[in-house]
Amino acid sequence: GVMHTGSGMLPVTANSPSAREHERLRRDVMSLVGFFCAGLCILYCAISELPPMDAEDRAKMHRPHDVTEFHAMQAVILKYKEVNSGAVLLVFFCCYVFMQAFAIPGSIVFSLLSGPLFGPITGWCLVCIATTSGALACYCVSNMLMRRVLMAKFPARVAFLEQKVKENSDNIFYFMLSLRMSPLLPNWFVNAASPVAGVTFREFAVATFVGLMPINFLHVQAGMTLGYAQSLSSALHDYRRILFLLVLSLLALVPVYMKSQRRRRELINTHKSDDRPPPTPFP
Repeated sequence: GVMHTGSGMLPVTANSPSAREHERLRRDVMSLVGFFCAGLCILYCAISELPPMDAEDRAKMHRPHDVTEFHAMQAVILKYKEVNSGAVLLVFFCCYVFMQAFAIPGSIVFSLLSGPLFGPITGWCLVCIATTSGALACYCVSNMLMRRVLMAKFPARVAFLEQKVKENSDNIFYFMLSLRMSPLLPNWFVNAASPVAGVTFREFAVATFVGLMPINFLHVQAGMTLGYAQSLSSALHDYRRILFLLVLSLLALVPVYMKSQRRRRELINTHKSDDRPPPTPFP
């Protein structure tokens, strides 16, 4: 191959930095595909524990597009839960974690189903554990294999998050908490980019578990009230729920603001003390 430069064209050898970086990126992508296939195998093993499903029930098991399809799928799952509740719980958890780990859209359907299937409190606890487990799995996979992929595909977003993490290094927990509750960055990106931006595993785990509790609770409650909603969208995007999350995200930023103001006052006091003239000696 060749590489264009200002003075002409130079051959790109196998040992050139760009070729080595391209090879590392290719290996990371292949390893990521391997992890994805391993996750699919685990998911298949979990699903194989379910009782046999007839063709009519299987046709209802897809991502619902309206309330009618949602209730049809819910009825099928409840029927099989009566036969083998342990297998249904295992598949529910594995599907949720798998979709979160690999940033696959649609895991919100499981949040909506959790309340009707397991009850509001148990469903909420289960969703909190599943979302945190999936986010941690995504963090670990990203830390090992997705650094180069993210930098290549989303350089501006990664740089933005990295800058914000550095600016809030003294308040990283509250910053991550507010990030979880606000729509500033999508959750899948926060999961994948956090290790690249310098967020530690412990900080990420605690902020994810606590920060996602309110929105998980709202999703579970939305699933419980879908019988009264006219559509899935109206249940999820109720203005009161959105307002509630915005208020929580602002409250999470209060400690950050207070700390920054205190640090600012300390700097002003330091400058004032430095500007004072030295005391005159006694004669």
